[in-house]
Amino acid sequence: MRADRNRLAMLRFYDAINAHDLEAVADCLAADSIAHGIPARLGPTREGYLQFVQTAFEAFPDLRYEALDVIADRAWVAARYRNTGTHEAAFMGVPATGRPVRLSGGDFCRFDDDGRIVAHWAYTDNLELLQQLGVLAEDTLG
Repeated sequence: MRADRNRLAMLRFYDAINAHDLEAVADCLAADSIAHGIPARLGPTREGYLQFVQTAFEAFPDLRYEALDVIADRAWVAARYRNTGTHEAAFMGVPATGRPVRLSGGDFCRFDDDGRIVAHWAYTDNLELLQQLGVLAEDTLG
């Protein structure tokens, strides 16, 4: 069943990230994959997404994703995750802080007939990230 295959493909995507295996991450993406939710300067392309992931691997050498919920319906997969890591190098303009981070987020992906991601929307609370890195005060919004 297509939904089951795509659910497993999503879990392989997270496994590739957890292994910090950029080639395996690339194998999870269709050649014309579009990535939403990454810095605009990288562009929403497969190459832009892979550049973003490589930067994340360097900035958080112990980066891990834990899939909390993965729900699939035909070509679509929605996943809720928790990621953790230690900020050891510059990331999105923030110099290394040595601080641990623990964030929740979600991915919504559309898969092609070969089980590769053709469209990816990523949602993470960047305000929470900046607070955990000490860039913004915990009570920034009140």
